[in-house]
This record gives sequence, C-alpha cells and structure tokens, in this order.
Amino acid sequence: MAHKILMLGGFRAGKSSILASILYSVKQVNKGIFSIVDKTDYTDAAGAPVNLDNKRMEVSQFIKKLDKVHGEDELFLVDMTPTQGKSTYTLTTRIDGAAGVDFDFVDVPGEWMKKTEPTYNELKRSIAECDVFIIAIDTPYMMQEDNDLNEKYNRIEEITTALDGIAADINMNYIECQKKMVLFCPVKCEKWIRAGKADVVSQKVRSSYRELINKFCNHKGIDMWIMPIQTVGAIEFAEMKDAYRYFPTSSEKEGIKCSYDELTGIVRLSDGKVVSDATEDQLEKDTKNDGVRDGFEIPWAWYKRNGVSKYEPVDCEQPAYHILRFLVKKESAVIQNKVSERSKESWFMKILRWFSDPPFGQYLDQYRKVVDSLEIKENGGGFMEIREKVV
Repeated sequence: MAHKILMLGGFRAGKSSILASILYSVKQVNKGIFSIVDKTDYTDAAGAPVNLDNKRMEVSQFIKKLDKVHGEDELFLVDMTPTQGKSTYTLTTRIDGAAGVDFDFVDVPGEWMKKTEPTYNELKRSIAECDVFIIAIDTPYMMQEDNDLNEKYNRIEEITTALDGIAADINMNYIECQKKMVLFCPVKCEKWIRAGKADVVSQKVRSSYRELINKFCNHKGIDMWIMPIQTVGAIEFAEMKDAYRYFPTSSEKEGIKCSYDELTGIVRLSDGKVVSDATEDQLEKDTKNDGVRDGFEIPWAWYKRNGVSKYEPVDCEQPAYHILRFLVKKESAVIQNKVSERSKESWFMKILRWFSDPPFGQYLDQYRKVVDSLEIKENGGGFMEIREKVV
C-alpha cells in the first residue's frame, strides 16, 4: 500500500514543480544510497503523458530559452496556466535487499478548497487518507505588504479550514502510530535566500499561517516544519505589476499578458518584449481572467535571470528525506502497536496469521539505516521545526 502525501497551495503556487525538483535532486544528491523512480503513467485531458521528468524538462527548456533571448535585467512572466483537475504522481523508492515503497503525491487544484465546490468532499477524503501534507507557498505573493493579496493568492484561510480536522482525527492514545506531518514549503524564494534573508521568509510563514500553526502546535501527534526550497535556481522574483492585456490587432480575442507603465507608456509583454507605441485602445486591465481571484484583483509577478544558467534546484531533496524519516518512525510505532494487539489473540488466530500475513516491518531495519545515512537538514537556510505558538 502506498503512503499518501497531499499537495496543497494556491493558484500556480508550484506544487508539481516541487515534485519534479524533489525527484531530480534526490537522484543527484543521494549518491546511490537509495533509488527513486517516477512510476506516474497516465495522460492528461489533451492526451499528453503526465510525469515529473516531462515537467523538469519543460522547466529546463524554459531556462535555456531565457539564456538565449533575455539579458540579466530583462523581466518576463512565468507560466500561470493552472493544473486542471486532480493529479497523482507515484514515486517508488528502492534500497538493496528490500521491496520498493510507493509514495503517492496527490496534487489538488486550489479551487478544490472552496467549501462551495462539489470537489470539497473529495478533498476531505484525500486529507483523511494522507500521512503528510506539503503546503506550497508562493513566496513573492507572501512577501508583499498587502496581507489580503497573500491570503487570497496562497489560499491561507481555505487551507487552514480544510486541515482543521486532522488533529481531531488522531486518537491521543495512539499518537505515534497515527502521527501526521505538515511541511510549509516556500517556493520561488531564490531572491530572498540569495540575499541572506531566509529567516525573514520563515518568520513570514509563521505569521501568515499563524492560525493553522497555533491549532497544531501543542498537538503531539503533528510534526510541523518550514523548508524554503529553490525549485528552479536560475530565475528570481523582480517586481509586482498590475495585470493588463495587450491587443495588437482588432482580431485578437484573448490578448497578451503584459504590464503597463502609465508614466512612460511602455508596455512589457509576458515574454519580455517591449512595445513602446501601444495605444490606449490596445490595452485593457485584466479583470476577467487571471487578474482576478474571487473578486480580488491579483497583480502579476515578474521575474528575471539571476546569473545561474541552468536548472539548479537547491535543498529540494530535503522534503523527501524528512518525509522518509518521519514515515520510518511512524511505521515503527504502527508495527509495535500491531504486535501488541496480536499478542492478545488466541493461538488459533496466531497460526492463521502466520500463514496469511507477511511479517511486520520486514524491511524496516534497512530503511532505518538509509535514513541514518542521509544528510537531513534541520536548520540554516530558513529550515526550522515549529514547536512554539506564534504570538
């Protein structure tokens, strides 16, 4: 049976990018301690294969293209097309002498977190089935002074409400074998990490998610961590601009995403190209499409290159390492509980189970040794375990 990890976050917060960078980084960093394979095998609505290697290649190709067409200070938009529907990515880990272990990463669209949506009940079922929750946080929107923008874009209140019940589901008599883990993962944080402001990002996470953190902080059955990770490495946030669309011809229906400087009249298109002769008739504030979320105007985050010329994730293996360590500890507690329960059974049931069930924890010792050999980061670079309430 696969372990289930639920990915939560706002509109295009970077959930699938996190998984692609985890897969790539574990392969690059762990040096053969264990292997990890993407077993995801299905197609999307358009018939295209869905897997994380494709996602990584998409990002890598985007960076290569930037290197050819953009200077260091030229600004551009990244893809804001939302994931359509629920996606499940299956990663399998293997170590010598042990059977593979599957990890199902369930990526749900931000819209599922609305109580008014018919998918909300399915979201709650997914939450009940999961051991670990990764909250992807769009750092540029979180770091703005406008707290309402952060709340709306990262769906903080909706995530807090959706996860509210996991503490109540844990029977306090069996804390260890029912434990849950919540990972807060700020992404697109290259600008702040490289400026030495990782701790500022972590403190902003604590204040932004104060209500959720304070609900879980004193519960021994829930572990919480903040892990800022650089899922791309080669680009960084530059600035926020109001959302506009440019219509180069009268036949253009969708318009091209752009920024508009009213003082200079300069229009910057999403690919970084500048239009200096645009007329007012060719410009329209985006109040219908991506520029609005639940009636709230959302500016667009513009990015620039930062001197790194290739796909270069940083610390992205760490969520996988922490999850593996957490699940090994939890599995140990589950086994101890089952052994204790079965010791009370009749001799007939013990014989029956001896023939029908595999031994508990058959490969647990091997996985413990693997975990002990990993370089698991617990502090520095904004990494921190949350143990105290936020005042």
